[in-house]
Amino acid sequence: IWPNYEDHFISYQTVQPGHNYLLVLDEMDHYLGNLIGRLDRDGPPQELALKNLSDVSLKFIEHYLNIDSTDKDLGSKRPLSKTVTALKRDGVLRFEHR
Repeated sequence: IWPNYEDHFISYQTVQPGHNYLLVLDEMDHYLGNLIGRLDRDGPPQELALKNLSDVSLKFIEHYLNIDSTDKDLGSKRPLSKTVTALKRDGVLRFEHR
């Protein structure tokens, strides 16, 4: 619908700052080729993109939930620096927090 993928960032850019993240992966579309959702799309399935999406998602969840359990204000101490480091890899075009 929108030829420029950055047009999809509007909800991220306009939401109240807090626990909001933006992740852009290279070489994938919303349907991973024709692997999910719309199986009638032209083009090859994006198996590598699915693997990258799984790997990056698991890394993000692992680091996001890795909180010092002695911290009384858990909501403000997410280890974002660890997450950014873990997500610096091939296929990750952009990762932001606001």
